[in-house]
Amino acid sequence: MNSLPYSKRTMGPLAGFAVLAVLAGCLGAGSAQAEEWNKSYTVSGRAHVHVDTNDGSVRVTTGDSKQVEFRVSYNGYTLDKNLSVTSRQDGDQVEVSARIRNSMSWGWGGMHRSLRIEVHMPRTADLNVDMLSELKSAVDDMRLLLWQYIETASEVNPQRVQEGMDSQRLHRVTKFLQLLRKRLAPSSDEQPVSFIERINAAVTEHLGRDKAA
Repeated sequence: MNSLPYSKRTMGPLAGFAVLAVLAGCLGAGSAQAEEWNKSYTVSGRAHVHVDTNDGSVRVTTGDSKQVEFRVSYNGYTLDKNLSVTSRQDGDQVEVSARIRNSMSWGWGGMHRSLRIEVHMPRTADLNVDMLSELKSAVDDMRLLLWQYIETASEVNPQRVQEGMDSQRLHRVTKFLQLLRKRLAPSSDEQPVSFIERINAAVTEHLGRDKAA
């Protein structure tokens, strides 16, 4: 069988908060047992296997049998409620679809959601996997993990977290104003005016064009 698995002073506390957030998610994940959905099909010729999912991981193994087997393992979802799993066969074309209605893989309150699709197929079969959701799922997981980290850090030292977020907002505003100032900078043949006057003139000109339209 072949397997085809698809400042120093603040650094310490910050790393500790991140570890706490990860541990909290892991503890929550262990509290629920994964459920399974299984289906198998027999093919006579060269199989064409299609896997469709909007969230979850896919693992494929191959062998010498003429069977295409699907196993969907899920945790934190309810089949036919917020998780839909279907499959069908048309000759040597076999497909499975596992789609959820809410693609957030990390639930609040320590509840971990996961979706895993395992495919066992003939060695000569063709495989088509719609895995664009893999990137989206990873981004969702990272975003929620960061929010959990921010919430945990806020409980331990809310003032420092607020200062950090305010500093980030100020940095973004500063960059925006710098870009705006460059765009509104007067040309060499114009009389120099203040930055505020340039903004006011640009807004007035824009409103004038809207009224004319």
